[in-house]
Amino acid sequence: MSSTEEIWRYRQRVSWVIGRYGIKQKNFEKSYPIAKAFLEWYDIISERTHNQRDQEMVRLLKEYVKKMNSDKN
Repeated sequence: MSSTEEIWRYRQRVSWVIGRYGIKQKNFEKSYPIAKAFLEWYDIISERTHNQRDQEMVRLLKEYVKKMNSDKN
């Protein structure tokens, strides 16, 4: 794969990250000009989002269990 193709591939992934998470592209490109950094940034954002979803699921499960216990009484 040529370096141009590789950069384009990373750029598409970065564009998706920017679009999905609402990061300002101008600031993002200034902060992380290297393709490898784009992927690291993506992993960080992805992990944070996953953790937030896990926390939300735990919160909802606790509420559900609490409601079920109160309904039994």
